[in-house]
Amino acid sequence: GPGAPPILVAATAADPVTPQLGSTRAADQMPSAVTITWQGAGHGAVGGSPCVTDAARAFLVDGKIPADGTLCPA
Repeated sequence: GPGAPPILVAATAADPVTPQLGSTRAADQMPSAVTITWQGAGHGAVGGSPCVTDAARAFLVDGKIPADGTLCPA
């Protein structure tokens, strides 16, 4: 809801379990969502992409919020 702290949504361009479209739709429903997308394939961007993993770690440990719409290379 309004005033909620930032929520990090990690998406994968070609995820067979949780398609990017579903992640994007979920993020669109949360006003404070920040989306970071791995342009790779597979299920789970965290752990699959060093870029997403580093961003998630920085978010959770240091409170650093990535730019919304950040793209991580495959």
